[in-house]
Amino acid sequence: MRYRNLLFLAAFITLLYACRKGELPLENYFGRVALTQVVLGDTTNLDIFYNGKKVGAMIKSPEAVPTVDVVLPAGQQAAKLSIYKAGTDSLVADTSITITQNSAQSFRVISSRLLNINGFIGSTAVTPDSSKFQLFYYLNQSFNDYPEAEMYIYTSAGRPAVLTEVLVVKGLKKGVLDPRVFTLPCKSATGATLNYVFKLKDSKTGNWILRQANTVNGSYIFMNMNYESFKGRFNLVSIIDVDGDTPETNRIKMAPNTL
Repeated sequence: MRYRNLLFLAAFITLLYACRKGELPLENYFGRVALTQVVLGDTTNLDIFYNGKKVGAMIKSPEAVPTVDVVLPAGQQAAKLSIYKAGTDSLVADTSITITQNSAQSFRVISSRLLNINGFIGSTAVTPDSSKFQLFYYLNQSFNDYPEAEMYIYTSAGRPAVLTEVLVVKGLKKGVLDPRVFTLPCKSATGATLNYVFKLKDSKTGNWILRQANTVNGSYIFMNMNYESFKGRFNLVSIIDVDGDTPETNRIKMAPNTL
């Protein structure tokens, strides 16, 4: 009996020492994940899953932005954070994350049937002299069958227009909100207000996607920094095709949604 008591005392002292040294097993630590939904006219309820298990929900409200904090056990392996439309198997967004001890991660999610956009939104904090944006590439006409595209963004100045390449975005997938956030300056080094245009290239063939109905030197209008909707603002920019039912009359354009 005395021997057992000594063993118990030794084990207790070892555990107490480990606690003081902060050496608890990893499963005794937790991390926090905060999620916020972008509020639009057709905002819907969302369910939150982590590693295949439902861990929370975002409920729309006329009085508050849908927000939820989830506390999850820390682990060494990445697991899937998934957002679904409530009560359905309709996926809104997912990503692999690793929960580290005492950590905090935050995500902003958008789900809009009217805009045909679902996914995670980057930080909307913008300095007054720049413009931030995410891209949603979606050419709808059957003859615009380009599952993946590259976007080339230029400044445009003068008459005739002189184009200067400033940004290349590769890997745009049709119908997927690209998670990358891009920033463009509103003015040049000389203080001139900048005007941006873009071109599209088919990733598979390397050919330019041209619709002559609205191209200027093979480019389409992107952002004119004279407009207040771009200066110091964050935009979801949809790249879409409109109007004509033939390649000769079809138009490609950008459609901004300022957040």
